[in-house]
Amino acid sequence: MRETADGHASNWWMHDDAIAAKVFSTLPQKVQAQAGAGTGFKPLVTLVRNPGLRPYLDPGVQRSYSFDFVESYRDNWWCKEWGLSWWENSWQQRGYPNEGLIRAGETADFLTPAQRAEGERQSAQLRATDDAEIVLGQRVLAYAKDHPADSNVAESLYLVLRMVRYSCAYDYGVDTPESKQMLKQETEIRQTAARLLRQRYASSPWTKKAAPFVG
Repeated sequence: MRETADGHASNWWMHDDAIAAKVFSTLPQKVQAQAGAGTGFKPLVTLVRNPGLRPYLDPGVQRSYSFDFVESYRDNWWCKEWGLSWWENSWQQRGYPNEGLIRAGETADFLTPAQRAEGERQSAQLRATDDAEIVLGQRVLAYAKDHPADSNVAESLYLVLRMVRYSCAYDYGVDTPESKQMLKQETEIRQTAARLLRQRYASSPWTKKAAPFVG
């Protein structure tokens, strides 16, 4: 996990109980029931389970599917360049300008200067957050290794494999050091999740269900 300039973890918003309490009442009832109050493993798994959950609002046209539906064209969770669709992210990686970047930088006129400054500060922190499959996958694996007896771990490992398959992956044929590093991390997460399922939960139905995502 990278650190931001002010020393806070780049996915600080996933550990802040005060923010979680403010957001909780605005969530769909189904998400509230899954996540529970506060931060921890349950809300982490809820994020992995629901591909429409993101730490920002989409600019322009919103994601057209329900928050719990896996979109086959990878418009799920978030890209490192949050605010961009997967194809806009790919376009940017190839060095072409796109409207997504322009929209992502827009601000609302009704905000005060102080609110805009705070928004820019939080945006900068969010932009330091890696792709969802890296951030969430690494956290799930860390918990799984420390809590092998938790009955929810097998499902969470399956969900990580599904997320890697359908999330905003960096394997667009773009040959840059960053894309290679992201792909390396993604591969390590997928291989570790698959290994833990096979070694620790061979008889779990989640292990059998994960088979299409392991290859």
